[in-house]
Amino acid sequence: MVLWDAALGHLNSGNHSSALPYLHNLVELDPTNGDLLFNYGACLYEMQDFTAASAQLKKAAEAGLKNPQLLPLLGGSFNNAGMYDEAISTYKTAILAAPQETVLIERAWSIFERLQRLEDAIEYFSHLVKELGRTPLLVFTLGQAYLAAEQFENAELMFSERINADSDDAVALKFLAATKSMTGEVYQAIDLYRRASELAKISDVIQNDHLMSLNYSEHISQQELIEAHNSWGNEFADELSSIFDKNHDFNPGRPIRLGYVSSDFGYHAVGNFIRPVLEAHDRQRFELIGYSNFWSPDPMTEIIKNLFDEWRNIWQMDGGDVGRQIVADKIDILIDLNGHTAGSSLDVFKKKPAPLQVSWLGYPNATGLAQIDFMIGDEIVAPPELDGKNNERSAPLRLAGGYHCYNQWFESQVADPPAEENGFITFASFNTLAKLTDKTIKLWSSALNAIPGSRLLLKRSPLKSKFVRDNLLKRFQGAGIGGERIQFEWEIISTANHLKSYEKVDIALDSFPYGGTTTTCDALWMGVPVVTLRGEQRSSRVSASILHQIGKSEWVADTEQSFVRIVKDLSEDIGLLKNIRKNLRDQFMKSSLYQNDIVTKKLETVLQTEWHRLCGRIDR
Repeated sequence: MVLWDAALGHLNSGNHSSALPYLHNLVELDPTNGDLLFNYGACLYEMQDFTAASAQLKKAAEAGLKNPQLLPLLGGSFNNAGMYDEAISTYKTAILAAPQETVLIERAWSIFERLQRLEDAIEYFSHLVKELGRTPLLVFTLGQAYLAAEQFENAELMFSERINADSDDAVALKFLAATKSMTGEVYQAIDLYRRASELAKISDVIQNDHLMSLNYSEHISQQELIEAHNSWGNEFADELSSIFDKNHDFNPGRPIRLGYVSSDFGYHAVGNFIRPVLEAHDRQRFELIGYSNFWSPDPMTEIIKNLFDEWRNIWQMDGGDVGRQIVADKIDILIDLNGHTAGSSLDVFKKKPAPLQVSWLGYPNATGLAQIDFMIGDEIVAPPELDGKNNERSAPLRLAGGYHCYNQWFESQVADPPAEENGFITFASFNTLAKLTDKTIKLWSSALNAIPGSRLLLKRSPLKSKFVRDNLLKRFQGAGIGGERIQFEWEIISTANHLKSYEKVDIALDSFPYGGTTTTCDALWMGVPVVTLRGEQRSSRVSASILHQIGKSEWVADTEQSFVRIVKDLSEDIGLLKNIRKNLRDQFMKSSLYQNDIVTKKLETVLQTEWHRLCGRIDR
């Protein structure tokens, strides 16, 4: 009793480390007492010794303890200890015992998803639906499993069922929108995201999804995009006061502390574009601090981490805590690499934890936050003649001549254009299907009609679904292109394997209005010319920027007619295609797009200029 009273006193005061030896001694004295084993395991859990906690909690279960907290805590212990099979088994038992506890279903699904055991998840949640009924959460979770497994037709049925039952289910609307976006039904996706955003709180990620979706539509102008983002920014920025230390050191003579914030520090397009810049940074003039919001680190994460002087893992941290960490780190310039994409940290940036804040790379438009001072681009995506005319919150910082840096880490050989052997031209796009707008289908169909016998190769993972392929074929048939002229691929085994697919391509066709970035660079690297239509929206000008950067502005069209003419000129001269294939990679490597020191020096110059300008305004 004395030991238990001492242990209980420490537990009630939150002092788990002091309670631990008392609980250990009690269990030693009475090793089959379920209550003691549970409390010992719970204490170990709070101390984050999850392996030891799971051992004690498992003994409590074997001892027959009937405590509603036992199985959830045991499942959590197994999960945190990396014992995933045991965690799933425990959660399954707990769900049957308490099917009303929604958190158990959510935790079970999160493990299936993390392990990519998607078929197992579909089988399990389908079984639960039959056993426990079509409860809202079970139907929704089964829909998530179908979507993750790219069984889009089934996913759509599940999310639609939820919306039919509750038209105000914002999360189901969001997931149905995501399904539509992945399958190329972008207009339906935009409408669903809009409806979801009207129901969601302004701080919900649904708002990010909605704004992101607007970039795909040719029916919205750049000015309307800016206004939509600014409207969100007005509501989201509930406080305009800056939290950075007012005693911040504004000495322009010292190294600048530069913070990069991203959820994509890994095998991701942003990770690929930022890595060469990090490698080239001048460490005498800049100190680099990385803030990683990446939920699933991979081998590239470790490579990128080692390029920073300091590293902070902010995954699942509260935005306020991240902001305070940035203030404590004395960051001078904070760079957002996400914008409104998945994993966004704009809740951190709205607090203004750094004196200067900048947006770059991950998002094609300004975020709408007044607290982000600048957006990095060039004279193509941000024409100087528009300065001060479009009400953008973030002023342009132009890296003259191009603002991307692409290095390909995987070995690949450039092959001859396939047209000579095939006897016909093969066009291609490997862009995400959300970019295949009606304007894009019409544009590509015009190119196909201009070149008799030509084919179009589309490659994207969702195309393994017959449901998706059939929908796309109907759209092309509506534009006068027979299905025999459209080819599909969907296997992406590795980056090297994916690059090899360009051996089947003569000319890459860019989408509109949201063009390519990585896909454009990949094609050019493999010697494949890319033809793009430059529009008013920023998202339609990124490929144009890249083509200007490597000296191929002649492949940039300003009208649909000139797009088709450029395609026709390339297609009708196989000798020209062969010459392009032979020389394009060398031209690429001599450009600033490949030479990371050139882009990085331009970046450092504009950042240092703005930092010195700010320091000059501060009354020290």
